[in-house]
Amino acid sequence: MDFNSYLIKRLSALSVQKTAGKNDGYDTGAVANISIFSGASAQDLKSLDYSKLLSDISDKELNEGVTDQTQKSLNNILKSFVDLDEVKEAADVDGDGEVTEAELQDYISQIAGADGDANTLTMDDINAVIDELGIDLESIAEKSMNEALKALEEENDAKAIDDLEEEKETEKAKQAQQAQGSGSTGSAGGNYGGSGVSGSSASSAANKSNEPKTIDNMSLEELESEKKTRQSEMQEAQDAVNAIHSGENDQVKAAQEKADEAKEKYEKALKDDKNVPDELKNKQTQNTKSIEDNQKKIDDKEVAINNKESDISNQENTVSSHESSLSSLESSLSSLPSPTGKEEDKEKDAQIAEKKQSIESQISAKKEELEAAKTKLQEEKTALSKLNEEKGKLEVEKGQLEKAKQDIQKEIEAKCSKETKEAMTAYNEAKTNVETVKKSELSTATAALDKARSSVSEIEAKITEVKNKKTEKENSVNKFSFDFDENMSAEQKAALEKFEENYEKNKDRYEAVAEKTGVPAELVAAIHWRESSGNFGTYLHNGDPLGKPTTHVPAGINYSNWEDAACDAMTRYIDQDKLDKDDVNTYYEVAERYNGLGYRNKGVASPYVWAGSSNYSCGKYVADGQYDPNHVDRQLGVAVMLKRLMS
Repeated sequence: MDFNSYLIKRLSALSVQKTAGKNDGYDTGAVANISIFSGASAQDLKSLDYSKLLSDISDKELNEGVTDQTQKSLNNILKSFVDLDEVKEAADVDGDGEVTEAELQDYISQIAGADGDANTLTMDDINAVIDELGIDLESIAEKSMNEALKALEEENDAKAIDDLEEEKETEKAKQAQQAQGSGSTGSAGGNYGGSGVSGSSASSAANKSNEPKTIDNMSLEELESEKKTRQSEMQEAQDAVNAIHSGENDQVKAAQEKADEAKEKYEKALKDDKNVPDELKNKQTQNTKSIEDNQKKIDDKEVAINNKESDISNQENTVSSHESSLSSLESSLSSLPSPTGKEEDKEKDAQIAEKKQSIESQISAKKEELEAAKTKLQEEKTALSKLNEEKGKLEVEKGQLEKAKQDIQKEIEAKCSKETKEAMTAYNEAKTNVETVKKSELSTATAALDKARSSVSEIEAKITEVKNKKTEKENSVNKFSFDFDENMSAEQKAALEKFEENYEKNKDRYEAVAEKTGVPAELVAAIHWRESSGNFGTYLHNGDPLGKPTTHVPAGINYSNWEDAACDAMTRYIDQDKLDKDDVNTYYEVAERYNGLGYRNKGVASPYVWAGSSNYSCGKYVADGQYDPNHVDRQLGVAVMLKRLMS
């Protein structure tokens, strides 16, 4: 998704919010300005009001006094661009957590040259930066739309409650009038209001308890457990459909019992009726038996078809899973780096070759599994087609038998007594009722079964996604492929030993923070050492002393307990969405963001993460906003400490 498309979707979400009565000041009509924007000159960028771009204001306030439509368009686009968290972090050159007007102006000027033309800022420049920062516009837009829809739903729910309250008050007034007319005190109005509201609340609570579980944040073990639950629910739904066809459903069984009673009365009346010839009676008995036998065969076929359709649904899930896994493996293969052939990379090249061979073997095996699954699916579909064909023939036979039944009953009706005719009519009505009840029950049961099958398919797809992600990690090049710096000083080596000793000694404290925040204990320990060399008397946020308000960013927080302060720091500065506990590469990412992305903007490896490794040589912010390209950071980087603990 390009940035222009994102803006349109974002503004659509805001339009939904406005419909819900939740408009927060955005001018949803600004969507008309988007297509006007083609390029902004250096002079256009200088004339921008950067303080407004950094302020939490509406589009109306942003464009107050602006008459030029192109300028409005530029304002709207850059406001949405600057509002993205990743852009703010990239523009925060000194990493102090605050973007100044000067920093933003400098950053916007820099990105104007992303497409090769440094004199003009274009949408291509913005899209290039979006790609470079790895911003998932699709997810942001979807989240925005979902929030807008939720707001609309809440507004509708609130309106429903208001309507209910209004109805309650009307009913109270009505009851009061009735009470005055009859001399009664009339408690009905109060009861109506109480039962109406509590009933609504109970219904709402019941609906919430029946809502499907959220699977996005489940572990693989939890997903497998949820899959068993959903498969069990699907089997129950399948059994319910089969029970209707076999006559075991309570409602169908009750209707059939009434039909059997009516049949028995009809057969007795017919047997005692002297006006009907025995030959015609025998003909009726034989036809009835043939119809019942035919219906039994049809019901059996329906059960077999229902079971086969479930088998096909399961097999389609298997095929889809194999196709997804195969695509993931092929992607892993294509993403492997090419061997350099250099002597110093000999070990790494061997690892790449080994990974390539392993992935190719997995691809070959997965292709065989996929072909076998496709063959099985085709066999299941062929079997289903045959069952439907056999059922079709039985349906034709049923039609012929029913036609013969009508002809026989016409003959009987012409000769029989009034009692026999009445018994025949009652029997036919009872049989028709059985079919009506069966049809109604099937409508509900098949809808439930379709929903259950869809639910199983959903969980199968999620399990496949999680497994593929795990496989991709296993097939990636060694996450600890960097080397410790050969030039690591004796002080750094000694510090690394002390860090490991500190971790082992205080592991329980780090794990306590990990348990409360979800941030791995090793990462907590590495950040703690980087910030204050493992000093438990300081804030993990910035190294300020505990027990009094902080003076550095974030200023003004006050904790006396290290664990409490550490939990605040981890939840405040680490984005759990960017942290994958199974992938240490994401640890490096969140650690860099914890410190700030100023080095990334310089094209330099962050010493906060890489100092002491082969990935870092020099360059450091020696003070706020003061960068020295020649300064070498002699502290330990987070990645080096993690490698010592985890590799």
